[in-house]
Amino acid sequence: MEGPLTGPGENGAMPGEIFEYDADGLSMRGELYRPAGNQPAPLILIYPEATGPGAHPRDSAAKLADAGYACLLYTSPSPRD
Repeated sequence: MEGPLTGPGENGAMPGEIFEYDADGLSMRGELYRPAGNQPAPLILIYPEATGPGAHPRDSAAKLADAGYACLLYTSPSPRD
C-alpha cells in the first residue's frame, strides 16, 4: 500500500490508501478507506463511475469510513479509452 489519499475524517477515519492485489492473473488496484481504530468493520465495495474514481465516490467512501465502515473503492485493472 502507498500513502494516504486524503486527510483523516471528522470521526478519525483513516484516509484512503492505495491497495493492490492479484486476482485471476490480473493486477488489481483499489483505494481502501478504514474507520478509526483497529476494530473489525463491515466492508463496502464501491464501484466508481465509468470514467474511474472521482470526487463523488471518494467522498462517499470517506463518509462511510467516518460512520464505521471499511470501503474498498475499486479501480479498473486497465485504463479506459
